[in-house]
Amino acid sequence: MKCFAPLSPRDMHEVHQLTYTLENALEKLQDEVNTLVDVLEEVHVASETSDPETVKRQGAVYLQTMGILIP
Repeated sequence: MKCFAPLSPRDMHEVHQLTYTLENALEKLQDEVNTLVDVLEEVHVASETSDPETVKRQGAVYLQTMGILIP
């Protein structure tokens, strides 16, 4: 087992700030992924039902949202 130096109150404060920021970032990512799941399902259904307008419209939303996640 690896031993680490003791954490000072300042260290603990920095960890607290960083984890708060990371939790917010992960929540935002989860929201974007949930949007992608819904939009991709709409594209899928539209492709099955020969609805090219929805494929184009929601396909654009999908690509735009992916651009947020993978710049």
